[in-house]
Amino acid sequence: EAAPDAPGGPPFTARCGNIAFAAPREAVEAFFQERGAAAVRWPTASDVPHKGQAYVEFDDADALRRCVALDGTELEGRPLKLEVAT
Repeated sequence: EAAPDAPGGPPFTARCGNIAFAAPREAVEAFFQERGAAAVRWPTASDVPHKGQAYVEFDDADALRRCVALDGTELEGRPLKLEVAT
């Protein structure tokens, strides 16, 4: 299935879910930075390092599309769920 189209203007943000709770933030951030991410934002909870999700920001729509196309890619033993954030 084709990825939804990226927005016509900023922000260019992907929602990443299904991140293993044991995955170090640094490993997740490196994964996305190697793919052109400008920043990774983490919703947090007091009792876990992260909630299994993050928001990944890109400088342009093409980088966002490439990221969303990686939906299902395994990281730290779990398939990531990637979509354009709305």
